[in-house]
Amino acid sequence: MEQIKTKAHVIYRDEHGIIHLDVVENAHVDKDSIIALHDIYRQLGYNEKKLVKVDARSHHTMCNEAMEYLKSDMLDKDRIATAIISEKLGIRIMIDYFTSVVKGSHVKMFSTEPEAMAWLKTFLN
Repeated sequence: MEQIKTKAHVIYRDEHGIIHLDVVENAHVDKDSIIALHDIYRQLGYNEKKLVKVDARSHHTMCNEAMEYLKSDMLDKDRIATAIISEKLGIRIMIDYFTSVVKGSHVKMFSTEPEAMAWLKTFLN
């Protein structure tokens, strides 16, 4: 399984075709690091709709510009569903806001990876 590491993320595709996007400890996530994910998805063989698991449990910061871009990226039409793992109140508030803006989006918060993965696997054919 090929892993791609950037200054803010570790990304890989598992045997089910699910993209795992882990935020690096103490990373500062900026807009450029979010934009770079699209090229990485293509490197992993994704030019079509995808399932994404985001592990945001690490300590990290994100600038406002990145948050705005992330809203459009996470709710992008090329995602089938996104599961986010975090118990941080700030992340939960941000995701609640994002999902209220785009009705019908498949973005959900989880406390554990097994819960997130079980939910994502319900979208597999």
